[in-house]
Parts: sequence; structure tokens; C-alpha cells
Amino acid sequence: MAVKRADMICIPTSWKGQYGVELSMNDDMFEKPYPKGTVSTWDAVAKGAQSFTIVANFVGTEKIFKGRSAIYNLDQNYTEDETVIASEIDESVLVNKFHTMKTDWWLDQEKLILTRRTAFYKPLVTREPPFF
Repeated sequence: MAVKRADMICIPTSWKGQYGVELSMNDDMFEKPYPKGTVSTWDAVAKGAQSFTIVANFVGTEKIFKGRSAIYNLDQNYTEDETVIASEIDESVLVNKFHTMKTDWWLDQEKLILTRRTAFYKPLVTREPPFF
């Protein structure tokens, strides 16, 4: 995703709260506070990859999934885009309007990619059998 410049990352999940925490910040710190229920892990994916991140999670069931499906933006406080988060207890549909390819923004994803040393990345999947 970092090398090929992903505009969007989609994360289907079965999250029960076993990782990540809800962000808790003073709402007076920001002009546009983070929505209640923002999960640190998924917010960090969006910020680190500079890609809109769509999270789809189950709600309830006997496994007690925590819901909070969401559409995370690149930065809640420096763009006109906003993160939207669904309920943790009710099923719902999320709609969010956003623009990709923010080349005039202070952190352009193309510049971010140039800072990475992709020649040194190790592939996670290869087409050939591993040689030991």
C-alpha cells in the first residue's frame, strides 16, 4: 500500500476490543473534535498510510463484537474531511464524502512515499518457493 499509493484501505474485522483503545482527548483542544468511539489502531492506519481507511465490524452477537465501523480520514483537524463512526451497539449505514489525491495538503502522500526506502522492503508474499 505504501509503495503503490493506496487511496483507500478497507479493513473487514471481527473486533471485540482486544486491541486499540478509544481516543480520549479534551474536546476543547481541537476545532473539530474526534468523534466519540474513535479507535486508536484504525485512526493510526489512516494517518500513517495517508489513506482513507474504511473499517467494517460486526455488532453484538454472542461474541459481543464492539461495532464502531468507521470511515477514517487523513487528519481530523487539518482538512475539511471528517471521520464518521457507527454505533457500537446498533447496525447502521455510514456515508461520508471525501476527496482523494490531496496534493495541496501539508502532507502529500506522494512526498510521504518518496521518504520511504522501498528498495529495502521485503515482500510478504513471493511467487517462488522460499529458499533456505
